[in-house]
Amino acid sequence: MVVPRTMKTAVPEEDFKLWDAGKSSKVSEPAVMPAPAPPKEDDILSLDKIDISEISLAVSGRRDVKKNAEGVRFVGFRVTLKMNTGKDLSGWMSEGDYLNLRRNLYRDGLVNTDNLEY
Repeated sequence: MVVPRTMKTAVPEEDFKLWDAGKSSKVSEPAVMPAPAPPKEDDILSLDKIDISEISLAVSGRRDVKKNAEGVRFVGFRVTLKMNTGKDLSGWMSEGDYLNLRRNLYRDGLVNTDNLEY
């Protein structure tokens, strides 16, 4: 048997009484959602920590999705860069940092960006 839904059963009784009297319902505080914790990775690269003028070659940049402990997915890229010092810098970079890195390398014409996914 299907129970018919009425306005009286669809909302809390307190709100229904206020609406019935011609008043607006009380505004509840919106739920505050905490920002998800980033994934646990040892090799997270940040654009703030990389000197773009020191990059001599962009070896690769491939899309890589990571999950944190809660199961939230983070879109990023597995990046390998060769520096002027001869040292290789590789790790996981968030999508925002990666796109800014790629844009800056392309705009400044410092290195060839053909090996970097978009």
